[in-house]
Amino acid sequence: MDVLIYAFLIVTGAAGLSYYTLRRRFGRLLEEEQAKSFTFRNNELQLASEKQRLEAALKEKEQQIIETRAHILTEGTKSVSLSSEVLAKDKQIQSLTDQLQRETAQRTALQKELETVERNLAEVRAKADAGESKSSALSTDLTAKEQRIGSLNAELQHQVSLRIQTQEQLEAEQQQAQALKARLDEEERQRTSLAAELAAHTAALAAEQQERQSLSTRLAEEEARRTALETERAALSSSHAQREQQILSNHIRQSMELQEKHDALQREAEELRSADVRSQESIRALQHQLEQLQNELSATRGANESLNSARSALTEEYQRNEEELRRQTAEHALLLTVTSEELEKTKALLQEESTARQATEHALQESKQRLYAHIGELEQRLREQANAIAALQTQLTGATADADIAGRSIHAILRSVPIPVFVVNALGECEYCNAPLEELVGYGMTELSGKHFSRLFPEEERAFYEEQWKNTENRSEQFQGETRILAATNDAISAFVTFVDIHPNSESTRYVGFILDRTVEKDSQRHFAAAKEREQELQDLKSRFIGMVSNQLRTSLVTVATNTELLERFMDKWSDERRYHSFLRINESIRQMIDLVRDVTFTTRASAEQYRLTIGTVNIESVLQTSAKELAADLESQHRFILSEKGEIAAVQTDETLVRTIVHQLLSNAFKYSRDSTEVRAHVELADGLCTLRIEDQGIGIPAAEQKHLFSSFFRASNVANIYGTGLGLTIVQQCVNMLGGSVKIESELGRGTAVTVTIPAARQQ
Repeated sequence: MDVLIYAFLIVTGAAGLSYYTLRRRFGRLLEEEQAKSFTFRNNELQLASEKQRLEAALKEKEQQIIETRAHILTEGTKSVSLSSEVLAKDKQIQSLTDQLQRETAQRTALQKELETVERNLAEVRAKADAGESKSSALSTDLTAKEQRIGSLNAELQHQVSLRIQTQEQLEAEQQQAQALKARLDEEERQRTSLAAELAAHTAALAAEQQERQSLSTRLAEEEARRTALETERAALSSSHAQREQQILSNHIRQSMELQEKHDALQREAEELRSADVRSQESIRALQHQLEQLQNELSATRGANESLNSARSALTEEYQRNEEELRRQTAEHALLLTVTSEELEKTKALLQEESTARQATEHALQESKQRLYAHIGELEQRLREQANAIAALQTQLTGATADADIAGRSIHAILRSVPIPVFVVNALGECEYCNAPLEELVGYGMTELSGKHFSRLFPEEERAFYEEQWKNTENRSEQFQGETRILAATNDAISAFVTFVDIHPNSESTRYVGFILDRTVEKDSQRHFAAAKEREQELQDLKSRFIGMVSNQLRTSLVTVATNTELLERFMDKWSDERRYHSFLRINESIRQMIDLVRDVTFTTRASAEQYRLTIGTVNIESVLQTSAKELAADLESQHRFILSEKGEIAAVQTDETLVRTIVHQLLSNAFKYSRDSTEVRAHVELADGLCTLRIEDQGIGIPAAEQKHLFSSFFRASNVANIYGTGLGLTIVQQCVNMLGGSVKIESELGRGTAVTVTIPAARQQ
């Protein structure tokens, strides 16, 4: 009996000790739960304060972005793209803010649920205190309950392990996201060659990305804390359930109530888990939005790379054009050099033409140098403009300057741009123009303010530009190209005009027009074309000279050589008449060569030297009669020469040598290119201080298509056949007439004859 009592006391003491141990453990768990609840509240308060700080920072950032966007919208095409990106990022930040608010509301609901759980725990603790008097009855069931606790703990550990695996998967996904971010950062470092205007905006986006990442990190940490609390709460719930089962073994009614409360706690735990799932879904949604932002950033970078590629393509095309221009210039220079050498070898008398060609080449070189200098200046201006725009983009990173300072800086930039610039509104009315535009066209804001920009163009084109401006939506693409600008002096200036729009997303859209003067380039092209045409003329002149000289000299020399050889062989056998005719042919060939040398010499000297007039009294009638007789004898002509006159032509004050040359050349052509026995008429008239000489023949005439080349050196008409001539006669006539200050006119009809009219001053001063 004593043994039984002693055993009962031992069992009762062990049960009491176990109960005391369980009570202390339960109390310690409650204290830890309260401490964690307090820590959770503190964390909630810290998160709330952090959220308020972030919201304030976001609002400040939004204000800065709004100010920056207002500043960017005034900077042109590049700033427009950045402004649209800022608007997109602004919307994304707003969506993130809304998501954060929803998370805060969910966190508040979870906090309320936690308070409900704490109240339930307090009720359970009160009921547990009420059941302390019945601890002796619980000792018999302690072993079974401990086994039950062990099984529940095993199940709890299994749930905890599943929770840990889920958490590890979430951490692995976060590590993958961080690795993806690291790769994006590596790509960002590799794209350091991006334009300076996007650097500031990229830095701002990176800062926003870091803020979002820090926010995601905080949310992950909070999620980890919430998971730990849920784990401990589940353990506590299991402990309470076990305690309720122990009480229900002795108190059925109380056990039923505790079982219902336990079910309620389980439902609350399920709701907490579902809230946890929703939180994870929200986190995944935030991560998805973060990926979308990164994709948009990649798209923006791709657009910038395409812009850089287009700029590189334009630069390569410009370099190819420059190489082609240099190659063509080198070819033309080589061609001019070869032409010069050939002309020098052909005849020393053409040195002046070579000098003229070299002067033309020098002028072309100077024009080319001026063109290169102008191109370099334009490139320098473009670089300065790019530097100015880059400086503006760097200033955008501050985003703290007020709108007034930004407006003044924009006007200062427009004033400092070295090319003509003007600003118009949506109606096309001018609101601003800078000093280079006023220097180009000769008028500025006084004449253009409030008027349509078509005022810059010729009057006949203004209605077209006004109509196109009114009916076109994409004006920045439609209004660009080469056109003419009307200056104040009514001169048309060749220029390249382009428009860019600013404030595209607002009602107050503005357009900036840029004008690039191309007058110098056009002049250079015109000079180059003139030099090329002059070069072609020299080439044609050389070809005609070589052909004429080789043909005439060869014919004359062959005649001389043939007759000389015949005379050497048959001098003794031929009669005097036949020997006379051979000598006559030799003399005629020698005379033709002398005439050729004389004409070439006269033409060359007239072109190279300044002829000094010798004014004297000249009898035009005598000059005509003498020349006609000499030519009739030399050419053995049978023409009827008829001379008529009007006025006192026997005493004309002029240069006799030049007059004789003119008369000789005109009568020689009239006799040579008309049949024998036809008439050659000469009429001289003196009136109003002018002496007019008109010589008509009834010869073969000149084709109409070839009459424009009559005064070109060494040119002969296509219908002259084998008639001897140098192709310099009319050229010499024109040079002599020009020296006398007169004019020459030719009228000719094919097959019916030619009439040449020469008018010179009758009282020429020396």
